[in-house]
Amino acid sequence: MAHMTEQLEFAEYCGNSTVAIVDNDKNSSQFIVNSIHEHIPLCSVLWTDTDGRNAIDLCLDKSTAPDLLLLDMSLEGVQGPSVCRRIRRRDGTVKILAISSFSLNSYRQVIRDAGAQGIVSKNNIRLMLETMICLLVKSPALEGFESAMTAHVRISHEPNGSRLTVREEELLDYVAATGASNEDVSARFGISVETVRKHLNHIIHKLHVTNLLQAVISWRNTRHE
Repeated sequence: MAHMTEQLEFAEYCGNSTVAIVDNDKNSSQFIVNSIHEHIPLCSVLWTDTDGRNAIDLCLDKSTAPDLLLLDMSLEGVQGPSVCRRIRRRDGTVKILAISSFSLNSYRQVIRDAGAQGIVSKNNIRLMLETMICLLVKSPALEGFESAMTAHVRISHEPNGSRLTVREEELLDYVAATGASNEDVSARFGISVETVRKHLNHIIHKLHVTNLLQAVISWRNTRHE
């Protein structure tokens, strides 16, 4: 990641803004914290965590909820999109900026549907900080994404989503976004093909459809694609 020396535009308007970070790479998280302190000094980092479940609890507690959450897509346990959706189902105030070291194309639609306000690469710290400033002081969401409140209203009224477990949401998100086979899903999530089949059968049953294609269509329709 390149080092910056110049002042970032509008950084001085971030006074009293708060940020939190959930990233399973502690070195990456600390680098982001240091960069925020150096280039957006009026912005406070409330907390960092490596566990998505902890992040959900912290964001839903008014005493620890940040103005903006930086959310890594690849976490241990609960994955980024499910963390985002769990927060957004119950909250419409915390803005969520997804971050990833991998290709953003594979996550963009999934994280948009999960209620985030944007996504940016972890490999470009300047762009990440500029995007943070944009969301904190200039815009409710990046182009193509919903505001936190609009996403909250949509997701909180999804009749199907509340019946699925975190893991089921993750698998269905992935299949809907990529068209992955059972073998691909098995490799992506580190579970057996038989376990994948069981999860998908549970999803089909819970969504009251007869096959996976119908489940994907139903899942997409509830997200107003």
